[in-house]
Amino acid sequence: MFATLLASAFACPGSYSIIHAGAEMNVEFTNTCKEVAAEIEARANASPTGMWQDPHNHGTYTLLSKANSTTYIETKRVTKNKVYTDKQTFNLKPHGTGCSVSACSESQGLSAADGGTNFCDMFDLFCNKTDCDDGNDCCNVLKYNLEYKILQKQCTPFFFNCPANRQAELNTCLKMPSTEKELAEYQANAIQLGRMGAFDGAQAQE
Repeated sequence: MFATLLASAFACPGSYSIIHAGAEMNVEFTNTCKEVAAEIEARANASPTGMWQDPHNHGTYTLLSKANSTTYIETKRVTKNKVYTDKQTFNLKPHGTGCSVSACSESQGLSAADGGTNFCDMFDLFCNKTDCDDGNDCCNVLKYNLEYKILQKQCTPFFFNCPANRQAELNTCLKMPSTEKELAEYQANAIQLGRMGAFDGAQAQE
């Protein structure tokens, strides 16, 4: 299972593949946890042909569970070509008048350099209407415009899977950079790196 790298006390979704890409983040919202949960759930439940579409290559989200939607949410995202699946968990905790969220996303199959996909799997469920890629493609809000700050982020197995800065986050998550060909290349790269022993240390830590 993908280790929790940000010292956040919650379980990541887990993965069927020993070698897989993943991402974690800690986010502070000025909105209440009820509002944060409502917006995440609305997007995860949205019809792919409805008012909201995944801005990162038009994947399809599913709301998997919400034992208590103001404290825990689990989602799944499948790529447009129906080949790749990632799972996400969101743990919400009231923080003053706002909400502190620890989130995690893990690829369910063989992967390595995911081009920021697992980061975007989470980001695109809470970004707000002022978030735009070079002023063009903007995040679409369904219920609540969430005001937030990403305090920490970490990606595995390579740090560069995380967008390097704020502009890179927007450029990666709010347009369509991941073609099906590129996704196939990510998987091929993971196979090749595995053969070269690039993940030997990581496997020992599993």
